[in-house]
Amino acid sequence: MRFVAWRGLSHDYRNAVDGHSPWKAGQRGVSPIYVADILQTEEPEWLKDVIAKEGIRSLAFVPIEAHGQVIGKFMSYFGSPHSWDERENEIAVTIARQVGFSVERWRAEEARLVAERELRLSEERFRLMSEDAPVMIWTSDSNGHCRHLNRLLREFWGVRESEISRFRWDETILQTEARPNYAPDGTFMGMIGVNLDVTEKEDAERALRESEGRFRHMADAMPQLVWTADGQGRVDYWNSRVSEYVGGWMGTRGDFDWTALIFPDDLEETRQVWERALKTGQPYQAAHRLLMRDGSARWHLSRATPMRLLAWGCLSGTSPPTERSGRTGACSKSSA
Repeated sequence: MRFVAWRGLSHDYRNAVDGHSPWKAGQRGVSPIYVADILQTEEPEWLKDVIAKEGIRSLAFVPIEAHGQVIGKFMSYFGSPHSWDERENEIAVTIARQVGFSVERWRAEEARLVAERELRLSEERFRLMSEDAPVMIWTSDSNGHCRHLNRLLREFWGVRESEISRFRWDETILQTEARPNYAPDGTFMGMIGVNLDVTEKEDAERALRESEGRFRHMADAMPQLVWTADGQGRVDYWNSRVSEYVGGWMGTRGDFDWTALIFPDDLEETRQVWERALKTGQPYQAAHRLLMRDGSARWHLSRATPMRLLAWGCLSGTSPPTERSGRTGACSKSSA
């Protein structure tokens, strides 16, 4: 511990005893120490000689504490031997406590000012960084009001920097990712987010959903069996016409088990033609009997055309329920 304030102490004395203390900084559970006569102690002779030459015979060490830890000491001296009474002890402890409280407040204020300064610098760095970022960046306060829009976002919304505090979102569709923003003390400050303009993407997806809806309505209205399959041959769509045939057959992955519709005698040949089409990517065509709900079987000509979408293939097609030429109408499963 070093001298930071004094009165009536010589330069030689301060240099000689500088750093001499019964406690270390941060120590807890200490009490004042009173020395009635320094010459009657067991301190080193050189130290007693320095103190005596300064005209000091009696002295007190009173710890100054902050948050229960030693941060310094308060000293009191007498020029002759002196016994410290209770009243003097109370005065010394009170002075030390007041100094300790003052130091605590000063440190807290300094920490607050440093935190505020760091926060301002951090926010300024963030603004400078976000201003030229290639994505749209924003921040809000804890009430959800806009605090910052970077240049790209201001240009997107057509908002001046002076108008940001009054800014409100409109109906343009944006994909937003945001994270909470906390102060160093844990206080919720608001949100920091990034926007991506996905209006065109949303429009395209909506148009795709509408197109798929129109396709399904059209397929359900057709008198043929209509189905689609993916590049591995799994049937992933079939129209409602399939309900007139042997139904309720679902594969382990939720796809339609089309093999349940094929008359057993025709299944192996149909499977070979289908697998060859999948392997070569050539159109698929097979004549075979399909099982009806009433137990009969009818000849069908099934066709499928390969399609390629986004570099992966899928097969789609129709199976018109037309009777095969030269055959009688319905064939029962048992007589075929």
